[in-house]
Amino acid sequence: MPANWRMNRPARPQVKATVGSKAPSHLGMESLLDFQIEVTLDGENLSAAEIRRLLAQSEGLALIRGKWVEVDHGRLSRALRQFEAIERRAATDGLSFGEAMRMLAGAGMTEIEAAGAADVDWSETVAGPRLAEDARRLRRPAEARASISAACFRAHCDPISRRASNALSAHPTEAWACLADDMGLGKTIQVLSLLLVLKNEAASQRKPCLLVAPASLLANWAAEIARFCPSLKAVTIHPSAAPGEKIDADDGDNLAHVDLVITSYGYLARKPSLVAARWRLAVLDEAQAIKNPQAKQTKTVKQLRADARIALTGTPIENRLSDLWSIFDFINPGLLGSSKQFHPS
Repeated sequence: MPANWRMNRPARPQVKATVGSKAPSHLGMESLLDFQIEVTLDGENLSAAEIRRLLAQSEGLALIRGKWVEVDHGRLSRALRQFEAIERRAATDGLSFGEAMRMLAGAGMTEIEAAGAADVDWSETVAGPRLAEDARRLRRPAEARASISAACFRAHCDPISRRASNALSAHPTEAWACLADDMGLGKTIQVLSLLLVLKNEAASQRKPCLLVAPASLLANWAAEIARFCPSLKAVTIHPSAAPGEKIDADDGDNLAHVDLVITSYGYLARKPSLVAARWRLAVLDEAQAIKNPQAKQTKTVKQLRADARIALTGTPIENRLSDLWSIFDFINPGLLGSSKQFHPS
């Protein structure tokens, strides 16, 4: 193709989707966002009649608004159908914050990916004012207010740990992250500070959080909570818990006034009531435990229903790159595509 054609190629219409223009219906990863589509040409919206004219032509060029416009009926109509399907679903059920962020990252659009990468040139997803502001706050945690009260948190946070804690608490309703610091750099302290933020901000409508860890670390977590943030009401649901601390996890009323439930990967698979419960935050310690997506405990953990999710691991990649995919598939399902897309065999 001659260079002058590429420089002077006809304009191309584009299906533009805007997500998160209005305030969401409620907070959290399950917050429901609006989704609107339009067809644009050089940044200007096309009318319904102009769109029909474009779709009426199979390929080649069309004269729209005094300029020649490139037309590919197949790609344009596919992009329209895909976005219109999402728009209908959003109007009925809404789009969650997590889904919106995946779309902005270019993930989760499996139909477009299946149709071919070239179709992406005919469509665009952008953040509306509300979602753009939320994303900006997530990227700039330094602007977050001081959220850790020295009166209820008995630990000195070094600057790095405090910045990380602020990053998590800057927008705790959408906290999904992998803390992959080396051992001894404060992952536990960062999570405990976030749990205190959640406790303070939802004092009137308490929803418990869940921590899943290897059985050998449950007592250590309980000791760290007692040492650094005794105001946090935590219970350990596991056969190793002291007799006086054991509660019936199948009775939801027992968890109504609890801030944190601690259990192990193995015991979680034996307690369907914990898997089915709704959690404010789900935290995985030593998250490399779910590196194998086919393992039973991995499948169990990924059934958890939580407003936000955090994975803690000093070794996010132990043997192969797919280890990282499995962890992120828990944190934000779909963000890295399917396992095959992320690490094709």
